[in-house]
Amino acid sequence: MEEHFRVARKELRLDFFAIADNAKLTEDPIKRRFYMRELEGPRGASDGRGPETLDSLIEFHRISKPDWQKLQRLVRDYYEPYNFVTFLAYEWCSATYGDHNVYYFNDDEPIRLPSNLPDLYKELSETRCMIIPHHSGYALGRRGVNWNYHNPRLERLVEIFSLHGSSEEPQGSYFPLKNIGMGTNVPGGSVQEILNRGYKLGIMASSDCHEDPHQLVLTGVYSEELTREKIWQGLWDRHCFGTTGEKIEIKFSMDDYPMGSIYATDTFPGIKISIQGTRRIQRVDLIKNGGILKSWEVNKENATFQMIDETTPSKPDNYYYVRVLQENGSMGWSSPIWVSYLPELEPVRGYLFWEPEFELLFTAKKKGSKMTLICTNESLEHFSARNIRFQIFRKTTSEKLFGAKFPKLNSEHSISVEFFLKRNQRVYSDLVCEVSYRDFYDNLRHIRRTMLR
Repeated sequence: MEEHFRVARKELRLDFFAIADNAKLTEDPIKRRFYMRELEGPRGASDGRGPETLDSLIEFHRISKPDWQKLQRLVRDYYEPYNFVTFLAYEWCSATYGDHNVYYFNDDEPIRLPSNLPDLYKELSETRCMIIPHHSGYALGRRGVNWNYHNPRLERLVEIFSLHGSSEEPQGSYFPLKNIGMGTNVPGGSVQEILNRGYKLGIMASSDCHEDPHQLVLTGVYSEELTREKIWQGLWDRHCFGTTGEKIEIKFSMDDYPMGSIYATDTFPGIKISIQGTRRIQRVDLIKNGGILKSWEVNKENATFQMIDETTPSKPDNYYYVRVLQENGSMGWSSPIWVSYLPELEPVRGYLFWEPEFELLFTAKKKGSKMTLICTNESLEHFSARNIRFQIFRKTTSEKLFGAKFPKLNSEHSISVEFFLKRNQRVYSDLVCEVSYRDFYDNLRHIRRTMLR
């Protein structure tokens, strides 16, 4: 165990690291049925095992109390702010619900091992943690993820790749999952299918390495600084991406919102992509709602692209992400950005558009201007807006002209602010008004409107 921490920090020079070991097999794979013959392809943990070897299989999926205490100590001892960040983690395993990795912010938490996923959500509800579904593309009932169970607050990310293979697409076109006994890539649990359901999940990748600590699969995160607090926040807000093991750098933004963002707009979105590869990049794909919107052939180690997506939306909530393929076979995936269109965008009228929780009213006066924020959500039972921020800025230069912050809505569910603009800045069509807030599930959301169209 300690060797993995040492190699991660000293030899591989990683910035952050966690070991999520198997904590408990809540039920044996395939519900006590075992393969009694050889299978084609790589063998799984249960292949060829009979009841007489069940105890050793169960024991393989269990962390002892001394080992957990040792892991807690290593997480504490190896954490070095601004140099190497560690997290406490374990893997909760289930054939019925799928395998889920639990990551804690604090390093003194216990292992929580209820027998079902709803109880796991309940036990972790008051804990600062994340639950990340693991190799979701396997078959339901064979350690693939049962996505009928989902906690939007605790489940912020999904694993798109590990040493098992890729769960990106239903049939596994890139790096199909390897364990035939677990069903390989079966439709129903892939990352694209889950994003198509409307789940807000960022992208990460993890090694699932049981032996050699040098076997790398990587997650990259954009963070203000290399501390546990800031790395955690970057992961929590989905400002992250995954690679098959090489340090490919992916930058992806829409209207200057970074990967992982959720926003609504009254203009067609502007897209920026920047890739720094470790080898020649073969192709970069921009995925929209599960299909390729645009593909670029590159043939060099770095690439930058800009475009505006003016395609007519077919749904109110659209997701985009970037996929990178290098000539040596290495790959990377960005977290999605979710874009919704407001009814002010004329081309979407007659189609589906997003109904925002807030309405922004702007009134220009001779000596000043007034902006009123109104909550349009009629019931606040499942609606909680926190950390509300107003901003007015120039779209072309991002120059900030006005800003105000509010902790929460008042009793009338509206806020009015009066402000002044310099005479030569008054009411340009270039001015954009934005409100940002944290929603019920602690997602950071943005609504941006052009002040005069």
